[in-house]
Amino acid sequence: MSGGSMDYLCFKIEEAAHRIPDREIRKMALDFADLMHDCEWYIDSDIGEETWNKSLATFKNKWFGKRDERLKEIIDAAISDLRTELLGMIGEVKHDG
Repeated sequence: MSGGSMDYLCFKIEEAAHRIPDREIRKMALDFADLMHDCEWYIDSDIGEETWNKSLATFKNKWFGKRDERLKEIIDAAISDLRTELLGMIGEVKHDG
């Protein structure tokens, strides 16, 4: 069986996450959707305990530590998005590189 025991909850969480206006919570919800995917697949014996434990540790490490670093990345991305949008208003296009 490929997943399904939780009615593919991960996809519902992912869909809902894209509607969350707060960037940090949206990112957390998307990562949680990934975690729930692996949880469901682990429960259904589609992935092994080692893979599940790695997914769980990755999520916990990211979201229960290093918040300042994560917020700085979100701030940098928001500033970059705003800069691109504002430059577009005057006809300039940001080129990477």
